[in-house]
Amino acid sequence: MVVTSFACQSIPKMLLIWKLHHQLKRRVYQKAADFLGVHLILDWPNRTVRSISLWRRVHGIYDMGEVPEHVEATRIPAQHGIRTRCGVFSYDGDWLAVLFGARDVRPSPLSDWPGRSDLYLGKQKERRHVQNSH
Repeated sequence: MVVTSFACQSIPKMLLIWKLHHQLKRRVYQKAADFLGVHLILDWPNRTVRSISLWRRVHGIYDMGEVPEHVEATRIPAQHGIRTRCGVFSYDGDWLAVLFGARDVRPSPLSDWPGRSDLYLGKQKERRHVQNSH
């Protein structure tokens, strides 16, 4: 998981960050195979936006370099005086093992996340089912 904080100082700057994320999400999804999704948290009173992105593998984050639009967009916050901080958080193990030292270790909750082709095929099956039921 990657968490990026954008200290925006104004609502228009917050909306700029929202717009950039909205525009780039599809391109990142197309190019970065391990990208699973992103969610923005807009903290209006503090003029801060936090981007939380989920990745299948930590090293999949390197694929962001293959998205020229994202590489270009990383320069925009500084140009607008928006301060950024970013952290990478990785899986430490099953919560029972981490918090209580349990020996019964379960796999990561992302281990059974369907691949891109599985997601696509699933949507195709849903569409056919809906079309055939009418």
